[in-house]
This record gives sequence, C-alpha cells and structure tokens, in this order.
Amino acid sequence: MRLFLLGFIAVACATNAYGQKISVGGCPDVPVKENLDLKQYVGEWYEIEKNPVPFEAGLKCNKAKYGDEGDHVSVVNQGVSVRTGKPSSIEGKATIPDKDVPAKLKVKFNGMPFSADYWVLDTDYKQYSVVYSCFSVFNLFNAEYLWILSRTPTLDDSIKENIYKMLDDQKVNRKRLQPTVQDC
Repeated sequence: MRLFLLGFIAVACATNAYGQKISVGGCPDVPVKENLDLKQYVGEWYEIEKNPVPFEAGLKCNKAKYGDEGDHVSVVNQGVSVRTGKPSSIEGKATIPDKDVPAKLKVKFNGMPFSADYWVLDTDYKQYSVVYSCFSVFNLFNAEYLWILSRTPTLDDSIKENIYKMLDDQKVNRKRLQPTVQDC
C-alpha cells in the first residue's frame, strides 16, 4: 500500500506540474476511427493543439513523422526548444496489438521502459487527425492526453470547430487543450 501511495503521489506531482489533470478510475473506452488506413495516415503531422504533457514541456513547432515499416510504424517526434532554439527529437515505433482495431496503436520510444496508447479518434488523412492517449495505474486513477494534428502548421478554424463538436459528442474532455506555437 505504501508503494502504491508513493507511486500515486509521484504521478500526481509529475502530471500536475505540467498542467495535466489526473482523474479517479480507469481509462474511459473512447470510440476510435473505424478501419483506419495506416498507408494513408503515415507521413508528416504538425501539432496544432494538445493537453500539456511532460515530455513536450518547453518545446514549440512540434511535429511527428510516421513511416510504414510493414510490421510496425516508425515514429520520429521533433520540436524546438523555446529557451535555446535547438531542435529536439525522439524516435520510436508504433504497433497494432489488435489488427481488427488498427486505430488503437501502442507507441514505444527508444530508451523508455513502457509503451503508451496512441488512439486515432478521427482523421480525414489529408487535413487533420485527433489522437488520444490514457495512462492508468491499477484502474484507480488515470491521466488523459489529447492532440489535434494537421498536415500543415495551421488548421482552419472551421475544421477545429468540427473536431471540438466531435469530442464533445463523444464526451472527450477538451478543456485542457492548448495551442502549439508553430512559428519556426
């Protein structure tokens, strides 16, 4: 019990320090994009909005490059330090644990001891993607993450409004979304 309590406190401090909210209970079952076509999905995506996440703290101009490697998807996340202006990147790979639900991927970055959910809630493949992740500890508490991505560094407001409506309809909390600076 003591170990659990220490773990809870550590996760709570880490997530709250970066503006992330933890909730009681396990991760919700969020609907994902049916029949996601990874061949259309791979390529470059710019981060438009996100929930604050510790591993992106102090970065701007965040983008991701996904490549079809046959049995997995290569992942390269890049950003630029707000403080120093130097580029930062991390590489990893994403897999599909259940081939019947290709929109529910697991991504593992090099040097990290665990993988994380990468669920595509919606995409039109050409303009936008909405990505969700949730981290749960023993189904007692969780931290949810959300990203809005675009094929270009900007996204039309009307598309964002449609995304917000979809998130609201699916009861996905979007209140913590913050814009990502893309002025590089």
